[in-house]
Amino acid sequence: MADGHRNLDSGSNNHMVRLAVSKTPPTPSPQSAGSPVADGSPTSVSPVPQQSPLNSLTAGEQQLVDKLKPDLLTSCKGRSDLEGDGVVAAVDCQSVTTGPTKRPLVVRFPDIGSAQAWFRNNTDGFVDQGDCAGGHRLTTWTHNHVVAGTMGCSYTTDGNLRIVWVINNALIGVIADGSDGSTMHTWWRSSASVCGC
Repeated sequence: MADGHRNLDSGSNNHMVRLAVSKTPPTPSPQSAGSPVADGSPTSVSPVPQQSPLNSLTAGEQQLVDKLKPDLLTSCKGRSDLEGDGVVAAVDCQSVTTGPTKRPLVVRFPDIGSAQAWFRNNTDGFVDQGDCAGGHRLTTWTHNHVVAGTMGCSYTTDGNLRIVWVINNALIGVIADGSDGSTMHTWWRSSASVCGC
């Protein structure tokens, strides 16, 4: 096979077939990729569009993440499945400090009416007995002695304390769940103002 050809024996009839074996890859034809050749087979397959990585963010999600305090929430992932119906961007993030045992969800609204509707939907059934750590709180909350928004606390069916709140001036809502009520309430008190707005 020194000349780059190979002899193949086709069987009992002893016919010899001589095939040329190329040691270099074929060069692409001048036809455009994916266009059929005479026999109908494509010359190459058109590339399939790559989906964005799971942790990539849309422009709206990135704008939301840019508003968050990185010393409170980090490593945010887009939650486009929760966007729409009054939510323009949604991400879940890792809490930097101890508190939530699930990644807090942060959403952004187009207006205060959407924020209030979202809050009502996510606190349906919550009651106010003045005890967030005990799972019974539904009220407004203040930051620097000014009403900042609404908040509610209740236990979920899986035993986590859920705290839901809205930051009115930022048009941001947050849902955070944690397995220990006291730890969660302490975390919320130091982390409620999650944005630098």
